[in-house]
Amino acid sequence: RINFSYGLPFDDTIKNNNYYYLKPPLFYDLNHTKNRNKIDLIYVSSGTITSFPLEIYKKIMKISRVCKFDFKISFKLTNLIKIKNSHRLDNVEYSSFYSQREMLEISKLHITHGGYNSILESLYYLTPMIVLPMRYDQFINANMVVKQNLGTYMDSYEFCNMNEESLKEVIDTLLKPEQVFRMLDYREKLLRMELDNSYICKYIIKDNLLT
Repeated sequence: RINFSYGLPFDDTIKNNNYYYLKPPLFYDLNHTKNRNKIDLIYVSSGTITSFPLEIYKKIMKISRVCKFDFKISFKLTNLIKIKNSHRLDNVEYSSFYSQREMLEISKLHITHGGYNSILESLYYLTPMIVLPMRYDQFINANMVVKQNLGTYMDSYEFCNMNEESLKEVIDTLLKPEQVFRMLDYREKLLRMELDNSYICKYIIKDNLLT
C-alpha cells in the first residue's frame, strides 16, 4: 500500500512496513521554514476551481465586523459584483486570484475547503486552519487536520449557524501559541523524513499501479 497522505502516524507504519511514504515535494524546500512575521490577516480560499456557498461568505463578512483582523478572500465568481459591493468593509478585500503561498506565509489563519495542497501549504507555513469541506477527499483531509491538531473542521451548516462571537472564540483558540508549536513539531517531522521517492516511482511503474 502506498500512502500519499501526511496524516497517518509515522513511526508505527514505517517500522511495520505497512506503507510506502511519498514525501510531499514542498517539504524538500527549506527556504521558507524560517517564516516571516505573521500579520493580523485571515486568508479565505476555496481552491482553484470552486467557490464556497454564498452563505459562507456572508458569515465571514459578519465575523469581520467583530474581529480585529484583515481578511483577504479569494473569490472566483467575479461576476457577482453586487455581493462584493454590498458587503464592502475596510478590513475585507476580495480578489479573483491571490498567490496562496504568499498569503499563507503572512496570514495567521486559513479558512479553507480542505484540498490536499492547501492543507500541506498551510502546515508548511504554520498557518492554522478552519476547514469547511465541500466534496471528495476534503472530508477525510478535514478529519486528519483535527486528528493532527492542525486546526478545526466545521461543516457549512455549523459554520453558518454559529453566532459571530462563538466563531471569534474558535479563531482565538486556533491562534494561541501552543497551536503553532504543535504545527511546528509536526512540520519538523515531515522535513526530517528521508525517503527515496525515485524508488517508489520505480515500484509503481514496475507493478503497473497506475493502469
